[in-house]
Amino acid sequence: MVKVTAEFPRVIAIGGAPRSGKSTVARLVAARLGYDHIGTDDLSTAARAATTPASDPDLHPMAGIDHRDYYLRTPADQLWQHFIRAHRALWPIVEAVMAPRLDWGDPAVIEGWAILPEFAAKTYTCWLRVDIELIEKRIRDDTEFWRGAADPEKVIAAFTGQCHRYNEHIDRTAPNVIRIGAETPDEICARILRDLPRHP
Repeated sequence: MVKVTAEFPRVIAIGGAPRSGKSTVARLVAARLGYDHIGTDDLSTAARAATTPASDPDLHPMAGIDHRDYYLRTPADQLWQHFIRAHRALWPIVEAVMAPRLDWGDPAVIEGWAILPEFAAKTYTCWLRVDIELIEKRIRDDTEFWRGAADPEKVIAAFTGQCHRYNEHIDRTAPNVIRIGAETPDEICARILRDLPRHP
């Protein structure tokens, strides 16, 4: 384990589309550095539990709808707008968790696809970029996600389409994209650790 010192950024953010492996890699990086691991999915779950569709509609795009029906019924452009609005609505919560850790709190690795390039100026951030074919395979392998849908192929296509748009977004706007091929999570972790900026 690497000793936590001021040499490393106190907060490291890892973004990426769903099924890109960011949670696995983030846990490895956190373990190697002795940092806490925080997932934006958990923050989103807590935010939805503390709000309502009426008070914070952007945090509740699937309110009252099974996720499979949501992907079947919602046009692609509207799915993307829901995604952007939900993650923008979540960002103040991510920042509130991040802020004390940048100074005096326990250091952390924060990961999730809510880590958008336009939000990542305050700390070291990288994005894992996985080809859409691999993401689709992983979605197909996760049968719990689409089993029971009226049209499983349409659910898979809609969700994969959102991942593709996310990849395009980070390709256009993210400054530190790690393109992943056949590397193992340990190899990706080692690459992130190697590239971490060191403070004098």
